[in-house]
Amino acid sequence: MRIAWHGHACFEIETLGKTIVIDPHDGTSLGIYPPRTYADIVLVTHDHFDHNAVRVVAHDNTKVFRKVKEWTEVSEGIKIKTVEIPHDKSGGTQRGMVNAFLIEAENIKIGHLGDMGDITEAINEFKEVDILMIPVGGYYTIEAEEAKRVVDITSPKVVIPMHYKIMGLALNIKPVDDFLKYYPDEKIIRVGKSIEFDKDTINSIRDFEVWVFSI
Repeated sequence: MRIAWHGHACFEIETLGKTIVIDPHDGTSLGIYPPRTYADIVLVTHDHFDHNAVRVVAHDNTKVFRKVKEWTEVSEGIKIKTVEIPHDKSGGTQRGMVNAFLIEAENIKIGHLGDMGDITEAINEFKEVDILMIPVGGYYTIEAEEAKRVVDITSPKVVIPMHYKIMGLALNIKPVDDFLKYYPDEKIIRVGKSIEFDKDTINSIRDFEVWVFSI
């Protein structure tokens, strides 16, 4: 399996001969480069402009999923499910709801929390995932301190922060360092643009790691 980050909440997952892209953006409206890939499967957590630019990564046979209430096999060996989470602290009345994704492939379970805006009981669905992609920049999502609480509750092997301020990004959110300060340096792994791994890699991790990507 390979994971690459395209900035903001957009990740590319290559697994079992398929390319999955989560929450594609168009780049231009955010002030960063758009994802430069094509997806066989696109997962959209919610239809806000910085998460739903499907056209940027789609080809003629791309499958797009927004809400999948039960575990569903979307390609051989790849299963997904969504969990509804509020985008704000008012039960979704301000910014709506987010369909956070659970993904299973190669015996690895990944959670992508989209623009999670509040900590609710729904987070229990993400307990003990192998990899948790979590927003940490605040304002539109949970703050860094709240993100740490979610990590404590869910106990993933790998935490991947997302939706934070990077150079050029035209959103008023905070940098990743506000989240990383809660963890010792030896737990923070700078993986670059992408990383390849398998289940044995995950099992070899002592306690947990925070993987920080660059674009």
